Amino acid sequence: MNFGLVYGLGAASLRRKAKADYGLDLSEEDAQRYRDAFFAAYPGVARWHRQIRRGRATETRTRLASACRTTLVSASCTMR
Repeated sequence: MNFGLVYGLGAASLRRKAKADYGLDLSEEDAQRYRDAFFAAYPGVARWHRQIRRGRATETRTRLASACRTTLVSASCTMR
């Protein structure tokens, strides 16, 4: 479920995923609390989401020097 939150899963989708994948019944409020707690624990992910929403893709470099530009819906990598 954490992977889904990293890539933009909202509370309603988190609730459906918890039920479908784990058989866990969450209320919408519980799903939102879980989501809020996740982003409080990982503020860098929340900051990244804000950057993406403002239209700023992030660039990450791998150990092999490829560059990846990431948005919440896509990623592209090139070797440099």
